[in-house]
Amino acid sequence: MVNADCSGTQTLTTTIQGSPPYASTTSFWLVEGGEQEIGIDTDAGVTVTGRAYRAAAAGASACGNGSLIGDYGFQGSGSLSSGAAQSVAGAIVFDGQGGLTFQDLRNPALNVSGNGTYTVASDCTGFATFNLGGGSSANFGFAITASGDVLVMYGTEDGSIFTGMWQPESLSLLLPQVAFGGGWYTALYFTNTTSAAVSFPVTFIADLGTPLIVPALGGSFTQVNIPALGTAIVEAPNTGSLLQGYAAFMMPPGVSGYGVFRQSVAGRPDQEAVVPFATSNASSGTFVWDDATHVTSIAVANAGTAAATISITLWDNNGNVVGTSTLNLPPHQKTEATLRSLPGLSGMVGLRGRG
Repeated sequence: MVNADCSGTQTLTTTIQGSPPYASTTSFWLVEGGEQEIGIDTDAGVTVTGRAYRAAAAGASACGNGSLIGDYGFQGSGSLSSGAAQSVAGAIVFDGQGGLTFQDLRNPALNVSGNGTYTVASDCTGFATFNLGGGSSANFGFAITASGDVLVMYGTEDGSIFTGMWQPESLSLLLPQVAFGGGWYTALYFTNTTSAAVSFPVTFIADLGTPLIVPALGGSFTQVNIPALGTAIVEAPNTGSLLQGYAAFMMPPGVSGYGVFRQSVAGRPDQEAVVPFATSNASSGTFVWDDATHVTSIAVANAGTAAATISITLWDNNGNVVGTSTLNLPPHQKTEATLRSLPGLSGMVGLRGRG
């Protein structure tokens, strides 16, 4: 149960192999806009506090090995099989296809690096193995959160147990709508707030998941190079017939940006709109719509490796449900539409609200 002040209670029943079910009661508070939950177990004789995170899948089959790709840092703590406390930190590089490399630093002193494997299920849970050398390994169970962080619990063959978190070093972002030609222009602006130069690729994908060729760039991707404290722009000019898709990139720490759309129609001034980038693993979003005097459109991209079902609910200004609809997107594909044209949403015409 969740109260109006974002506090609440919940009962969890846990079954451990070989033991009877155990029910525990937790008091909690929702934080970060409902993305996280801070809780404390209120059962007699129990002293446990913790934090829960919104799962990346949010009820949809949206994950796969491609959900983990690139550089991650990690930290954790736990105990050795002897009962001695130990802390751990390091770095992992996921290849997006089930392979990884790692460097593991521990206190008491241990420095080990190597390779391993991982598997991500459609519900965004997974399993990974680090090969530690000498025939030994560390086995991880994990869950990917909506923010892209990864909650981890793992154990080694000698009985040591650790918990912690893997966190991406760069942000996996999208500009979910790119349109150029036929009167449209799109630009991506980037700002580097750090004292070191950065470089990263931007890839353009067409609505059907194929490479989107941007003639001005000579291909479907470009390398963005930004000097220390500098800026950069990537442009898809208004030339030729209309082409649409989306842009994907891993934005380094300290870099921010946004997209700009421009529509040019003969006989009237150009119209521009600024839009923020979106995280590629976002499982939910909120927007304001206005179909009283305008027509609202949306663009939705599925950057994942599995098909996704997107549920849309619209409320009017008074909080009444106006309509619901769903979109089904295959992996790596994107769609755009006027909201009122989607099944179940025609009742929004003449109204304003949120979705």
